[in-house]
Amino acid sequence: MTPEQCSALDPNSLEFHLRSEGSKTQLFGWLVYTCLSWTLKACWLFFYPRPGEGVSHMTLKVDIAFALCAIIFVGTFCAILLKCQPISLNWQINPDPGNLC
Repeated sequence: MTPEQCSALDPNSLEFHLRSEGSKTQLFGWLVYTCLSWTLKACWLFFYPRPGEGVSHMTLKVDIAFALCAIIFVGTFCAILLKCQPISLNWQINPDPGNLC
């Protein structure tokens, strides 16, 4: 939408409601995708020690991978949520919150 179209949009209109709810849904989708993909990574890390029996320091390697996975998950989750502050700017229509939101 152009800035003129955004400013002309009535806050009580259906399109305004659908656009703001769509933005909220997209943000929720990013968070769910992040949680699901990191859950899959954690599942693989729970699986690795069994086929790795006999490999030197396998539990240490898996523990380091768990720590890295957790740190990167928290960083990704925070990056998604804290990218645009306050968080309500993620679904703000008028005035335009800018390219970062």
